[in-house]
Amino acid sequence: VPHLHFHVERSIGKNEIMTVPTVFKIGYGEMGKIVEGVLYEAPGDKPSIDPTAVYPEDSLARLPDRLEKLIVGIGDKEEASKVFRDYMKENLPKINQQWKDLTNKAMDLDRKAQRELEVIMNECLDCMNINFNHELARIFDPDPEIVFYEVTVDMKMPGMSDAAQEGLILYWQMSSY
Repeated sequence: VPHLHFHVERSIGKNEIMTVPTVFKIGYGEMGKIVEGVLYEAPGDKPSIDPTAVYPEDSLARLPDRLEKLIVGIGDKEEASKVFRDYMKENLPKINQQWKDLTNKAMDLDRKAQRELEVIMNECLDCMNINFNHELARIFDPDPEIVFYEVTVDMKMPGMSDAAQEGLILYWQMSSY
């Protein structure tokens, strides 16, 4: 789809760059930092139809929305990271069971289950990527001043809190039953 790549950067050393924080209008009357990996729609654009909206709140397709609601309003990144991690720790067995049940129903030709998996895996590919949820993405953004970073060999992102890292690893494990 048509889109714009925009960043402001400055050199901070040989072969090192730093992005310069820039404030954007990201919603009606809402200003904020654009977080890497999050999709934003232009204010006034037609709202896109959320393919997960037809599913109940406890559906797997709505998990990122539930996670985001948990940390909305928690300004401290470390505290928000701990809430996210603790939710994943406590609910991972239940979430894995939901994946197993949904997959088994789909394999037994349950059309509703097949449709939900289709939405999760195809139509809503980005909805399960929690970096596309602004509130969640902010706890994984290790340094608001530097957007370009590399994941180290041990998969630890420099500057990301341990709680955010643990919660993210649990999230990645949610379909491993």
